Amino acid sequence: MSFINKKKIKVMFFACFLMSISLFSSRFFLKDKLITENQLEQNNVRNLFKNAFEIGKSGNHNDAILAYSKVIESDPNNYQSYFNRAWHQGEIGNLNEAIIDYDIAINLNSGDYKVFYNRGYEKFYNGDIEGSCSDFLKAYDMGDYYALNELENYCYKYV
Repeated sequence: MSFINKKKIKVMFFACFLMSISLFSSRFFLKDKLITENQLEQNNVRNLFKNAFEIGKSGNHNDAILAYSKVIESDPNNYQSYFNRAWHQGEIGNLNEAIIDYDIAINLNSGDYKVFYNRGYEKFYNGDIEGSCSDFLKAYDMGDYYALNELENYCYKYV
């Protein structure tokens, strides 16, 4: 092998080495950038949720519904936002909307008895006694002993 060929091989090897370092570092920094963007997005959702919660505490149900809708736009899997928006919907008499939000909350987190209890009331006020009693019974079975009062007061009369 001639001296020129060895030199070309060394240059090509060095060039490949530099390219691999460049690709590795750009991938590394890209990963950091994605993590940072994800953290910013999570912080944004957290801030939107805090804002919605504060609006809700003020008793302004319509504005709270709009604020929770913004949280849901940013994070469609935010169980707590559906739960809270449903509660505010119920407070202003939007029973069907409240039930829909509780349904979504149950699909996202079926392990919370409070959502069954609350949906039971919305169904009761909407005239769905059987559905209401079913939700109260589910809440009771999950450990919500307050639901027993509703079962005794509203459901055993209709069963």
